[in-house]
Amino acid sequence: MTLCAVSLVGCSEVDPGEQAGDIALWLDQAPSAVRDDGDELAVLAAVADRGEEAGGSEISVTFEEPVTIRRVELECFGDGSVEGLLGLTSAAGAVDTTSARASCTEGVLELDIPESSREGVTKVSFSSVASTEKGAWRVIVR
Repeated sequence: MTLCAVSLVGCSEVDPGEQAGDIALWLDQAPSAVRDDGDELAVLAAVADRGEEAGGSEISVTFEEPVTIRRVELECFGDGSVEGLLGLTSAAGAVDTTSARASCTEGVLELDIPESSREGVTKVSFSSVASTEKGAWRVIVR
C-alpha cells in the first residue's frame, strides 16, 4: 500500500492547535471501508482549507506496474464537505477524470468509476477543488 499526504496551513476561528491535533489523529487512523474486499493499493490524503481553490492540493501516486482498480472511496473529516477531481491514467496515457463531492458527516463515498477505466491504471491523482470547512480528505484506492 502507498500512502501520500500533504498539509496546508490556513486561518481558522477554532483553536488551530486543537483542530490540527484532531485532523492529524484522523489522518493517522486506518481508512474506513464500504466493503473490505482486500488491501488498499494506495491511500491519498491531505488537509483541506475552507474555500480551497482549484489546484489547492493535488496528490498522486504512480504504480510501478499497471494495476486493476476494484473501487475508489472518498472520505473526509470535519463538519463540511469536500469536492475534487479523481484522475486515473492508463498505461496508454489516457486520463479518465471523475468529479466527486463527499459530505464529511455522511461517511465514505464510493466513486462511480467506469469499468473501462479500471484496468491498466498506472497513476491515480486527486485534486481537492473546494472545501466548505477546514478538515481533511482521504481517497482509498482498492
